[in-house]
Amino acid sequence: MTSKLWTWERCGEQILSLKNRLGFTDTICFLDYCIKEDGIVHDNLNDTVVEEPETFYWLLYHYAEARKVPLTNALITYDKLPGGYAFFGAFRQLTINPLLEVFGEHPKDFERCCSYFDGEGRTFGDKAFQIPALPLIPITIVLWEKTEEFPPRCSVLYDKSASSYLPTEDLAHLGELLSYRLIQTIDKV
Repeated sequence: MTSKLWTWERCGEQILSLKNRLGFTDTICFLDYCIKEDGIVHDNLNDTVVEEPETFYWLLYHYAEARKVPLTNALITYDKLPGGYAFFGAFRQLTINPLLEVFGEHPKDFERCCSYFDGEGRTFGDKAFQIPALPLIPITIVLWEKTEEFPPRCSVLYDKSASSYLPTEDLAHLGELLSYRLIQTIDKV
């Protein structure tokens, strides 16, 4: 069903309308993926073509419907987004836990991978970076290193304005995509 609904034929015109809009330049690239004029999604990190681009079409189609709003600079966890509490368990499993497994005891790798995606350091936890997951949707990832008393911990934070750009479910997928990309980057940079 998803593959029939989120096709380039159905979504392409709206996605291409993002050029020079909502933070994009004349190219539509985010998290080192670029969407070509014909709908091909190129993964620049791995120098491959994404075989199943539906998630990209879905995210960008909804993003293209938004109007630009200012950042609030108020950070919230996924469960504080509209309806996010109902899906927080899945969000933790798919987004936060993989980050902890890979970076929980490797903060230097975390820093290196976040920097690759233009992450800007923040003063939360032991290491924190704000990464432009989409041009106007920064996601802040906070890492606390393991101590004698506590295991490593991780938080994924959204600017409160994020729900003006994407529905909560889409924001979960965007967070998961960012988590996946950071993990993929560990052997590349």
